[in-house]
Amino acid sequence: MIKKKTPQRKHTASILLRLLPEHAELVQEAADHSGISRSDWIRERLLRCAREELKSTS
Repeated sequence: MIKKKTPQRKHTASILLRLLPEHAELVQEAADHSGISRSDWIRERLLRCAREELKSTS
C-alpha cells in the first residue's frame, strides 16, 4: 500500500479523546490499513464527518 504524504502544516490545537482499548485498536488498524498515521486518520475522518453534519443542517 502506498503511504500518503500529508502537507507540512502546524497543528496547534488538540483534543483529548478517551477510547475503550478495543476501539483504539480498531482505529489503529484502520489507520494502518489506510497507510497513514493514526492522528491523520482521525483528523481526516473527523473533519469529513463535521463537514457532512454541517451540510445536512444547512
